Amino acid sequence: MIGHSFGGLLAQILAGRGLAAASVAIAPAPFRGVLPLPVSALLSSRPVLGNPANRSRAVSRAAATH
Repeated sequence: MIGHSFGGLLAQILAGRGLAAASVAIAPAPFRGVLPLPVSALLSSRPVLGNPANRSRAVSRAAATH
């Protein structure tokens, strides 16, 4: 199954449900509610995701990189 844009989204959904042996999604449309994530959001969450013990405390960026 091959799909482009909205067809790529449908190909992913059908493959996820086990209705396709193989699928190729070319530039698929995002699922409803999926927003693009800026790189700055990933960088700011790195201290917490990198060390779950930091979840409830403040961590400086310098301390998180070492």
